[in-house]
This record gives sequence, C-alpha cells and structure tokens, in this order.
Amino acid sequence: MGRFSRIYSVVGLGFLLAATGCSGDAPVEPADVEEGEDVGDAGDVGDAGDVFEEPEDPSAMPNAMGQGGHALLPWPAAQYQEEGEDGVSVRVAEALIPAGFDGELIGGSGASRVAPMVTWLEGGIDPRGLPDAVDWGATLGEASLVQVVVLEEGQEARRWPVLVEMDATAREPDEATLLIRPHRPFPAGAQVVVGLRRGLRTYACVEDEQSEACVEHGSSEALARVLAGEPADAAEEAWVTRGAEAMRAALAVMGEEAGGLVQAWSFRVREREEVVSALFEMQRVANEADASNYRLEEVVYEDARALIYGEVEVPWFLDEDNRVVLNEAGLPQVVEERFVEFLVTVPRSVDRTRPVVLFGHGFFSAIEESTWGNLFGGLEQWEMAAVTTRFYGFAEADLADTATVLAAESLQGLAGVIDQQRQSQANFTVVHNMLRDYLAAELELDFGEGVYRPLDGDAISYMGISNGGTQGFVMMSTSPVLKRGALIVPGGGWSHMLQRAAQWPTLGGLFTRRYRNQVELQLGVSMLQQIFDPVDSLNYAEFLLEERAEGMVAEPELLVVEALHDSQVANMVSRWVAGAAGVQQVMPGVEEVWEVPRVDATTLVEGDVRVGYEIYDLGVEAHPVGNVAAEENGVHNDVRLLESYRAQVGEFLESGRVERFCEGVCDPE
Repeated sequence: MGRFSRIYSVVGLGFLLAATGCSGDAPVEPADVEEGEDVGDAGDVGDAGDVFEEPEDPSAMPNAMGQGGHALLPWPAAQYQEEGEDGVSVRVAEALIPAGFDGELIGGSGASRVAPMVTWLEGGIDPRGLPDAVDWGATLGEASLVQVVVLEEGQEARRWPVLVEMDATAREPDEATLLIRPHRPFPAGAQVVVGLRRGLRTYACVEDEQSEACVEHGSSEALARVLAGEPADAAEEAWVTRGAEAMRAALAVMGEEAGGLVQAWSFRVREREEVVSALFEMQRVANEADASNYRLEEVVYEDARALIYGEVEVPWFLDEDNRVVLNEAGLPQVVEERFVEFLVTVPRSVDRTRPVVLFGHGFFSAIEESTWGNLFGGLEQWEMAAVTTRFYGFAEADLADTATVLAAESLQGLAGVIDQQRQSQANFTVVHNMLRDYLAAELELDFGEGVYRPLDGDAISYMGISNGGTQGFVMMSTSPVLKRGALIVPGGGWSHMLQRAAQWPTLGGLFTRRYRNQVELQLGVSMLQQIFDPVDSLNYAEFLLEERAEGMVAEPELLVVEALHDSQVANMVSRWVAGAAGVQQVMPGVEEVWEVPRVDATTLVEGDVRVGYEIYDLGVEAHPVGNVAAEENGVHNDVRLLESYRAQVGEFLESGRVERFCEGVCDPE
C-alpha cells in the first residue's frame, strides 16, 4: 500500500508541466473559424465538397445564428440537436469540434442543465450595458438587455436568473466572448432561449463614445428570416425546424419582436435520468454488497494517534479505460470485485467508544489527510476517529496520470477520470457498511491504559473538505447509508469554477495549451460541463433535501460551510448548490445569499435545526470580478482553524444539530 507525501503533488506537477511543454508547444489546429471572422465567411469550414459527403447537413455548417468567433457559436444550440427515433441527440461534425473533444464527449439528449452559454458579437460588447453581475435576479427584470427564457412542458414560459459577463481572460476586450451562467440548474428536458436585445453597443464605446466604431448592435437578419419561416440556407432551415418554435414562444416573455433582438438562439436541456441514473444504481449495488471481506495491517502507534491501514473488497464497475460498463439495459455492470485501500486515524484523545467521521479528502490530496494539521486538530478536539478512502483520479497518487489526461490530444481519458469519481463514491458506501457492521466491533486499541473499541458503528457522519465536500453533496444525495454530512468549502458547476480557482494557472495550462485563442478556449470550457455532469452536485441538488430517492434516509442532516472570498472554490458555486438544494442560511450572515431559505440564529438554541449553511469571513479582500484566477489567500484552509468553526462542526458531527458559536455574525469582529 502506498504512502504519499504532500510534496509529491508539487514536484510531480512541475515535472509534468515541463514534459508537456505547456508554454511552448504549438497548439493543435482544429478546423474552425479564426477569432474575429464572420461566420458568413466560413464557407470552407462547412463546405462538404471539401470535407463532408452531405453538403446540406446542418451539423457540418457554422451556426446560422452566429456572427463569428467560432463556427459553433452561439453554443449550445438547437442547430446541432437532432430529433430522431430515440429522441433528441447532439450531433456536430468532427471538423467543427474544438481540439480535444469529439462527438461522443459532447453528445447526449441535449445540453447540460448548467451549461455555460457562450456567444460572440462582432465589435465586442460594451459591458456597461450588461445586467448587474452583483444582482443575481437582474435578468428577471423586463429592462435586462440579456434575457434567458425557459420553456417547460405544462408550465408557463418564464425568465431565468443568469450571470452575464465578458470573458475577462481575452487578450483584447473587443474580441471577448459573452459568457452566460445559470444561477440555478435548468429543468431537465426543457427548452432554453437566449436573447440579446437592441441597446447593446460595441466595445469601442468604452474607449470613445464619439468614435465611428461606437455603435449599437443591429438586429439579426438571420433571426428574422428564421422566425418568418424563410430560411436562406440549410443551416437556417435547421433552425426553422429545431429552434424557431421555442424562440417564437419566448418572444412574448422577452417583450420583443425579431427586430428588437441582436441575436437569439435556443437549445434543449438533456434528460435527468441520462445523467444521474447510473450513479444511483451503483450506490444501490454498493449498499447491497458484502462488506465483510476486508483485511487490516498492524496498528501503528504514534505519540498523538494510532493509524490502521486496510483494504476492503468492493464491486468494481470500471473497464480498463476507467469507464463505467453498462449492460444491455443500460445499467452499470459489476466487472469484478476489487480491494480498495482505507485508513483509520484514531487520535489519542479518543479513549472510549466514540462517533466516527467518514472523511472525504481534498482535490489531489490523500487518505492521510486525516493525519494532517487542521483536520487532525479538529478530530483531537472532537474526540473522534476518521475513516478515509480514496477518490480515484483525484488523489495525490493519481496526479501524474490525471494531468497526462488533461494534456493528451484527446480528452476521452477525462471521461474516465469522472467515472472514477462515481466508482469512488460507491466505494464510500461499502466502507461505511464495513465500518458499521464489522470493523467497529473488531478494532481494538491499547495506548497503554487498557484495551477498548474506539469506533461507534451506529454513529457515523460523513465529512468532506473541498473536493470531498463537493462530492459529498452528491453522496449525500445518492448513498442510501449517509444520514449526516458536514460539507466544508464545497461547490458545484465544475466548468464554471475552473478559471476562478487559484489552481487554474497551473493545472489549467494542461487544458488551455491546445487552443489558439480565448474564443476556442471558452467553447471548450463550456463543453467540459457535458463530461463533468455525471458527478456535478448541481445535477443532484433536488435529491439532497426535497426529492429524496427511494431507499434514502428521509430527512438528512446537513451542515454546509463557506469561507468568504475562498480562492480555491468560488463562493458563487457554493451558493449555487446551496440555493438549488434549498439549504437554509443561518442569519444574520456576513453576506446574504440570493434566494436561499433562511433560519434565524436565535432559534438554533432550541436544538431542532438539522440543516444549515454558514459563511465565515476571515477578513480577506474580495477577488477581481470575472472568470479570472483568484490569488491564493489561504482562507480555504484557514477557516478550519477557527475555534468557532471547530465548535460548530464538532457539535454537528456529535448531535446533528446546527448551532452557531460566533458572537453575532461569523466575521473577524
């Protein structure tokens, strides 16, 4: 069994960055439009006489609703969503797909429920005309120049809250893409219509309102033709059949005629079962598996603790490429039984049978995280042992392999890394059952003061930090055995948090090196969400508290902790998940989160609040606005050193009660 040092992460990554030549190698050249070209000039890209056998295939043609930047913009788009006997499927000609992706990776019954929407307007956009990014409900108002409308069967069309921002990483502001991010997951199977209204102006207005280049963006002629049923070519004809009906229905909500829109497009959202059903089945199988086949190494006694390494046999669902194997019915299939490693960490302060923490480690961390400073200090204080197993693909030991996947010409391997997370989450269920049914009764320790059993198999809580908290959202939504979970600095909406994370300049370089401009990069980041979906907590949010699946604990207990201005997990994505799942914020708080339930801190003393969301302010400055990497400020880790935090988490793990131990709001004062 491997033993890993945290320094390996830094050293291994350094070697890998050097080996892959992130800063120097020439990028892969995909067949698409150069940044700044008008899509109408992209005939060579979609000319089937040169590339395709079927010249009238819309999947091989630039987006008829676009102005340029890339042939596929705006994205996602109904032009590339084809209706067939088995429903809608995403189909894009390989020559148009950005480097690293292929038709399988971006496929499905529609776009992700949390897909980043990307578009481009010639001349750029004056950001002063965009909805207020601080006001998450700004796009719900009639005056918003960017509107997103959701059409769901059986319900009235309605505006949707989104964040609208220019790509802050673009080299030239007038060439930046417009990025649109849903503040709540779209309903599965719904139609989404995006409209950019007249009143938006070119970026030149920022520099000189009197210049000839400072103009209002004009009406979309292509949109007018599509809505009139008079398409000019095959691409527009595809829009008439696949997207025009939704766009017409949305116009009434937007309060516009076609002439009032600079650009508009629609897309269908993928079906929920396509994303979540496999993991629910894997968790069911894991829960029913025999958890008795495990083995332990000898106890290692240290001054402050005892460590016990072990292995337990789990049902393994992955093939040699780390992909979940599905049977003829489309359900995950057990390929073999395999042993996975776990670690039991027992602080010396645990001198009797005590509750146990099932711990999920951080991003590229290790099962030994429970022995490190801030967490181990908490375990000592709480007088609790921790049992940890590995997130395969996101563990320290996997860093080199996963980084190689990100740097590879094809991103097919990334889908395997995501499937490893599904496997790992199922493993936690087996480890829980082993602990509950067998290990707690077997494990005995003696620090020299007599033999005792330290683990209470009937009092097991999950606790996850960072990656462990983010994946903990999903496990608390899908594992039949988890009742209580403390999720510390977690998030969701994986593709949305990437560029905002302090780690992006390092690991992100492995992904970005394949793209020749920022327009292609943003399209690629959007497409990543399609790969991330099966383990993204936002796709499971309704199952966390409100729509509990069959066999799940009916009323779970949940504590979510956020660190204000976290540099590794953006507050934005933590709040998205809390809001989508309906986790109530303890008030008064250091900041009031948009559209989440609230509970007054004065009522916590009654002891009947079992779900809560707390934000700690450590006094650090806010990060720059936009999709730029935050500078590391330490709060992602330092929040766990606060005595008020430790008291709150300790009480929750002990009793399931949400209490506040700050004097007033949780800030430095």
